[in-house]
Amino acid sequence: WSWFGGRSSSVAAIWNKKIFGGDITLDAHVAVMMQKDEPPYERVGDYNLVICGDGVHLDSGYSLIFGGGRNYWTRLYRNGKQVAESTDERAILPSDRIRQPDKPQLHQRWFHLKLEKVGNHVSFYRDGYKAFSYTDPEPLKEGRVGFWTVDNGVLLSRCRIAFDTLKPGPLESRDSALY
Repeated sequence: WSWFGGRSSSVAAIWNKKIFGGDITLDAHVAVMMQKDEPPYERVGDYNLVICGDGVHLDSGYSLIFGGGRNYWTRLYRNGKQVAESTDERAILPSDRIRQPDKPQLHQRWFHLKLEKVGNHVSFYRDGYKAFSYTDPEPLKEGRVGFWTVDNGVLLSRCRIAFDTLKPGPLESRDSALY
């Protein structure tokens, strides 16, 4: 079997090169990656989505941290400031929090994540459950979409982006002064 995935001992991020505007939805299925050692899975949680981002900074735009804080919460940030949170078990991943999750709840299980901006409302859904919605008094107009994790392994499948407008992004998105 093969999907888009990988592991990183630091930050792993992927950005789309295009600039999406208007109403935007990032829809993806994620799975916990297995490993050879005990416990049988990578750390559960920290599968993160970004819409309206700048393509460089992970806290730009609307950045969602799914299963953060060792899978205790899911939060939405707007340009680095927290604007929504859920600790409901339907808004995080199943886990017994000691890195030995119950196999039937995680093994070969794909979790459907959706982050969407419609007008000035930004909402997050996990497996069809609306975890929260945020009303932005000054909604972001456009930006890049991305996926990221920290010190973790992840598999991605069936990623879709819906949008109103599309512009080509610059050929190089990194700040050359940083390198």
